[in-house]
Amino acid sequence: MQRRCRCRLSERLSSVRFALTYILVRPVEAKNTFTLMEIMAVVFIIAVLSMFAIPTYIKAVEKTYNKQALAMIQLILTGEKMYQAETGTFVACAGNDACAAALRIDTPGEKWTYRVSTTTDTSGTIQAQRAAVNGRRWVLDFDVSTPVDTMPVCTPAGIYCR
Repeated sequence: MQRRCRCRLSERLSSVRFALTYILVRPVEAKNTFTLMEIMAVVFIIAVLSMFAIPTYIKAVEKTYNKQALAMIQLILTGEKMYQAETGTFVACAGNDACAAALRIDTPGEKWTYRVSTTTDTSGTIQAQRAAVNGRRWVLDFDVSTPVDTMPVCTPAGIYCR
């Protein structure tokens, strides 16, 4: 004779669901370990979070590099104006070491290459060329009357030029 449970169908189904879940997901011997499903869920969550965090981090780093280039262009422009005040002409330099020596300034060269080309004794162009990523370049045309806080032009225009 079969014994019948006098409980409701929903209670029987929930107890069966619990038993199946416990048997399928949790091994009997290892009660204090993580299951494969739990580990996969954590890996998925980390992957989704990193999908949003990494591009934001890269943009922030590139903004910092841009600020470094802009600050160095202003420093080079100030050095050029001081050199022009002393000698009456601007100096041309084709690289970080040449600019550092000619203008008596320190130009860090790991991320950018700086060069100054002079078209006349009273005007010229300062360039900061990015060594990696997309070859971004900041260019500032200057003359004797150019203010030090003049904003250079970024080429090619894109998300990293902001």
